[in-house]
Amino acid sequence: MKQKITNANKEPTEFFINHLYDTALYASQLTTLETGIHIIETGLAGWPEIRDREIEKLKKEM
Repeated sequence: MKQKITNANKEPTEFFINHLYDTALYASQLTTLETGIHIIETGLAGWPEIRDREIEKLKKEM
């Protein structure tokens, strides 16, 4: 079940973004790049600019 994002007007903290990225990178290393991308897409669904930036960063890292 999807949750509605109630604080979509606020930017996520750098700590949250870094934690999400590190989790996605680790998952990508253990499984596939698509798994990491899915983690970022889900976690940053309310912030498309940040989401796209982090996905590109993950693709370059892998």
